[in-house]
Amino acid sequence: IYTSFVTANDIAFFTYYSYSSGEYITYRSTDYGASWEQIALAVEDSYGLTSDDFGNVFVRGGTQIFVSADNGDNWQDISGNIASVADYLPGYTIWISPTGDIYVPGFNSVDYKQGLFVSTDQGATWTFTGEINDENSIYDLRDIKWQGSKMVLAFYYGLLTSSDGGVTFQNAIEGITDLSFENLELFGNSKLQAYGNSGVFESNDLDTWSKRDDVNSRKTLKLNDGSLLGYSGDYTIRKTIDNGQTWTTVST
Repeated sequence: IYTSFVTANDIAFFTYYSYSSGEYITYRSTDYGASWEQIALAVEDSYGLTSDDFGNVFVRGGTQIFVSADNGDNWQDISGNIASVADYLPGYTIWISPTGDIYVPGFNSVDYKQGLFVSTDQGATWTFTGEINDENSIYDLRDIKWQGSKMVLAFYYGLLTSSDGGVTFQNAIEGITDLSFENLELFGNSKLQAYGNSGVFESNDLDTWSKRDDVNSRKTLKLNDGSLLGYSGDYTIRKTIDNGQTWTTVST
């Protein structure tokens, strides 16, 4: 089952795909999960929901990219020229930088190089930022986080950083073993935690990493109050309210 869960304006959106039904279905909750209503997305064949810091919700399916500023009631097409500059955009992922720039992974239409496409004008125009080497496939790109202007990209088998908006990339895996990442969480101005099947790794400089033996989470969800929920392979949900220092079990 493929899923996405995001929050915007204290409203929760949950999308899932079930192989048994063959459909993507999205639900919305306006009362903190007490009740849910089914809504329609602008892209039916997608579970790729995300939100920004300004209360907008985004959805992508291939080269179709839409944004909603009213909690999913209406959707605006922000695909722009993406279909002409991108040869292929795999998957459904989309990321929004702290400044509102929109990033999607794909292959450019000139020489089929893999990398990121960015729009700095709310989707009116899209440009290819730069090539990501073949050691890290964009098919395996799991998450992107920003620390100031520095991007950190989590691939299933590696981590890259970029200080120029995705034009060039550097490896950032010193101290990490058994690579297998799902997502990233940034605490404060520097501390980053990478979550995956191989455990949780922590960095204070985004260059060198150490493993947290006391944490075992694969996926995380940042709540509006700043706390973080973590889901682990042992079907346990844990919560941290001190930027990942300590975790307590809230559900098993």
